[in-house]
Amino acid sequence: MSQPAPSIDQLLDEAAHAFGQGRLDVAGECLQQVLDQDPSHFDALHISGVLEYQRGNHERAVTLIQRALEVHSGFAEAHYNLGKVLQASHRFPEAASAYQKAIELNPALDPAWFNLGLVQMELHRPQEALTAFRRAVEMEPGDPVYAFNLGTCLMDLKNWTAAGDAFERVVAAAPENFQAWNNLGIVLKEVGETGGSQEAYRRALAIEPRFADAHFNLGNLYEQEGELQSALGSYKQAIDLAPRFAKALNNRGNVHYLLKQYDEARRDYEQTLQLDPANESARHMLDALNGVTTATAPPDYVRRLFDKAAPEFESRLVDALGYRSPQELRALFDPLTPADLRLEKAVDLGCGTGLSGEVFRDRVRHLSGVDLSANMVALARQKHVYDALETGDLLGFLEQSAEHFDLFLATDVLVYLGDLRPLFDAVNRQAASAAWFLFSVERSGEADFCLRPTGRYGHSRDYLLALADEFGWEVAALEDTVIRTENDVPIPGYNVVLKKMGD
Repeated sequence: MSQPAPSIDQLLDEAAHAFGQGRLDVAGECLQQVLDQDPSHFDALHISGVLEYQRGNHERAVTLIQRALEVHSGFAEAHYNLGKVLQASHRFPEAASAYQKAIELNPALDPAWFNLGLVQMELHRPQEALTAFRRAVEMEPGDPVYAFNLGTCLMDLKNWTAAGDAFERVVAAAPENFQAWNNLGIVLKEVGETGGSQEAYRRALAIEPRFADAHFNLGNLYEQEGELQSALGSYKQAIDLAPRFAKALNNRGNVHYLLKQYDEARRDYEQTLQLDPANESARHMLDALNGVTTATAPPDYVRRLFDKAAPEFESRLVDALGYRSPQELRALFDPLTPADLRLEKAVDLGCGTGLSGEVFRDRVRHLSGVDLSANMVALARQKHVYDALETGDLLGFLEQSAEHFDLFLATDVLVYLGDLRPLFDAVNRQAASAAWFLFSVERSGEADFCLRPTGRYGHSRDYLLALADEFGWEVAALEDTVIRTENDVPIPGYNVVLKKMGD
């Protein structure tokens, strides 16, 4: 006598049991038997979709789960599982929609919030990701994975304090998480807690000594603190562990350069460019060391240089290097103009932290500033001497501006421009009647301009005079000066005051 065919409930029970034991083929056979009896069975379609996902058959999984949702669209877990498959298939917008539907049906489904956050990060929507991660952490505050990703999102948004809190939560719950210790080190460095940062990196390396990123980050910290030999050691360990670590090679080249180990610096820059031909900083410094003069320093090089230098920029430039160009230009400018004259509109090109703005504020009614470095602009904003501040390229700013300016200031910025003709042209177009153009440069020899081994440009007196004549500016003052003192060596330069001719 033949055995009766198993019921749908029996087949589902057997499928669930087999699934739990990892016997996916048996589970699949049981589910198919259910679908043979009832092609629209929600549970069989849904679980079959999950099974196909486990097998790596993502397209088949999506089809089955979508068929299940056509039968019963109000099951949050099915929308969540559809989101997981779509996320694994890199179909991020569709995955976000699936997770959002799951959350609408069950707002307490914390994995849906968490995965929605991951998808929003992939879609470059950090604010939306932050909301999702926060909801997941609120529901499961002890989950270190949730807190880790919340911290990573906050780092992306540069909310360093909150990111630090998130990573502190992670290492408290999972002290073996070396990646969280590393990220905590990054955050502490950003908020100026260098001692805590160093300890966090060391904790990461004590857990995983072969973690190249932590060696690299420790090297960055040592370099910032001026501990150059220690920085070299950390970068070497990072490179030994990850020989194709282009950033570590580039940074080690920078340290060799600072130590005047120029052959070693060249070698590191060359290797950096072999791995990352688009690395503008390495290209610029290699050109500088090899005596190759280019038209201008790459914007990315300048941006990174000053973003990195911003925290100690003023103390180093003014106190250590003896920089006084703004005060010297003001001393040249004042005798040429009535004492009570206040120019209507001025722009500080490459405003940095606002040193020139402070010196010239009382001579203008409206003062704008622009700089490539967002960190420099943030420091300038704290001084409250500018009426408007922008982060951006000097030429781009002038080309897009609808304003005409009475005064152009450019101190410690033309040293990162070789060919000054594009700048003179842009200034000319935005110059008001009787405008002034004040700037400082380092001095070169016979060449119009040259790229020095320092990575900065020098300009000749004849070149400056020729540009002034070509673009219709009268040379009101051009004086020799010492732009800065480096390693007790004075760097000669010029302070220049130009006035628009014919006015």
